[in-house]
Formats: sequence, C-alpha cells, structure tokens
Amino acid sequence: MNKWIKLDNAAIVFPPLAKTNNPAIFRLAFVLTEDVQPQILQTALDKTLGRYPLMTLCIRKGLFWRYMEQGKQPVIVQKEEEYPCAPLKHPLYKEPLIKVLYYQKRIALEVFHAVTDGTGAVEFLKTLIYEYLRLTGKPVMPEGLIKSAEEKPLPEELEDGFDRYYNDAAVNLPRYKKAYQ
Repeated sequence: MNKWIKLDNAAIVFPPLAKTNNPAIFRLAFVLTEDVQPQILQTALDKTLGRYPLMTLCIRKGLFWRYMEQGKQPVIVQKEEEYPCAPLKHPLYKEPLIKVLYYQKRIALEVFHAVTDGTGAVEFLKTLIYEYLRLTGKPVMPEGLIKSAEEKPLPEELEDGFDRYYNDAAVNLPRYKKAYQ
C-alpha cells in the first residue's frame, strides 16, 4: 500500500466538518446469543484488519490538503463505556478511525465516515463476526456472502469510485425557466 493515500471525493468533506457536536461517526452493531469473549474478538479483529487495510488508516493534515496514511496505533477491542458514536479524541492525528466495542452480547463497530461508507462497514463487520464465530468454534458457513479474512482485497475495493463512475455528461442538464418570476 502507498505511504499516503488521497481522501476520495466523498471523504474530503468529513474531516473539516467533524466537531464534538457532529463527530461524523456512524455505528453498526451485531448481537450474539452469548457474551462476547474479548480476547477472541481481538484475534478476529486482527485477522479482519489484514483483509481491510484501509480501516487501519489515520488522517493527517498536509500543507494544502488532508491525506490518509497507515496508522501507528493498533486498533484495540474496547469494552463499551462511552455513549454511542462518541467523538474521536483527535481525528486528524494518529488515532485509529474505527472502534470495535463490545458489551455483554453485542459487538459494535464505530467508523469515522471518511474511512468508508455504510456498505464498506457492513462488509467489514460481516467478516469480523464470521471470524469471531469461527474462532469460538461455531459452525458458520459464509455461503459466498462474506469476504474471507484470508482473501486479498480486490483493486476496486481500494479505488475512488467517483473517479471511475463520474459522468461529466450527466451534469449538463437542460436549463428550465424559473418557476416563479
């Protein structure tokens, strides 16, 4: 992976807008039938992060723009003690931009929105839960619906979709007369 990565077209809006009253964090959660085993969850998280390298990035501030680079701090599973979607301490420095939390039977993923959208977070959480259940000895079949932690990420998972799918012609819509004159 590159030393630094440009924020994609959707992600560039979130770092300057992130404030204590609007942390730009969203949350997904999964509830199990048994209490979470934190050590096994950490092992599952470590394996899953190998499959989703962009989830370990942190945001840095350059001279003219913000960029992402590999985080120096590991993502550590934490017992949930704060309120949901609590702001990050310093989202523009070396802190991980995701949190994996547990409380009793619940595993929650909180993500700073510049890292991924809801679809990417769902895929990450599905892989994490699958790895966790597999490591606890539960018979779970991926059935082609879950990306394996052993797989390498596909190139399109690491690209800016805006660059690929943006169509300049779609922007040139016809002008209409004003409805009220």
